[in-house]
Amino acid sequence: MTGGVENCQQNCQYFGVCGGGAGSNKYWENGTFNSTETTACKYRIKVITDLVLDELENSLGIAG
Repeated sequence: MTGGVENCQQNCQYFGVCGGGAGSNKYWENGTFNSTETTACKYRIKVITDLVLDELENSLGIAG
């Protein structure tokens, strides 16, 4: 499981939000703990984070 967390830390810009994800999701979806993105991660962390950040940027007038 540590390898999967390290892979996320090195390769994912969302690591600060989730800290490397859930090992159970990695194993269930990818067949190994030593993996990165899962569908759960994509929809539970990445999409939600992007939506929240977009809304904050728009409300603060700093959208790029």
